[in-house]
Amino acid sequence: PLNLKGTFWETGKLYEKSQDGPNILDADSDDLTGDLLRVLDESSDAIRSQELAFAIESGQYGKASRLLRGGIISESRLRVSANALMDLIPEEREEYVVSSSEAFRAFISRWDELDAEVEGASRRIRGEDPRMVILTTLGEADGSLVDFAKIVR
Repeated sequence: PLNLKGTFWETGKLYEKSQDGPNILDADSDDLTGDLLRVLDESSDAIRSQELAFAIESGQYGKASRLLRGGIISESRLRVSANALMDLIPEEREEYVVSSSEAFRAFISRWDELDAEVEGASRRIRGEDPRMVILTTLGEADGSLVDFAKIVR
């Protein structure tokens, strides 16, 4: 067997796994909440980026999929940050714990729907033009992420 410890094969390209993992926090910062909120804000900005919108509008669904899957947005960083922010909510503010959890689940649902639509569009040969559906879902995903961010702020 091959000794590929820390090496992964994905999309036909061999690459080495980073030893550091995703860098969510600014090493010089003492503001944990601020750092975690920054990840949400950067992700929301990336969802609204011209590069992603252009890829979808021009029918470059493979490129859009790559952008959504780590190109300009890191779902793992987003999930880690969101979960950490929810963990920072004091237990005596239970209503915020519940509403933030529901809001993040709504975002993840939209995100999964967006991913499926873009992936499906990249494989579609003929049929309806999926651009408007994808752009609408993209806007809904951003809206749900913004709603979550408002709750945890």
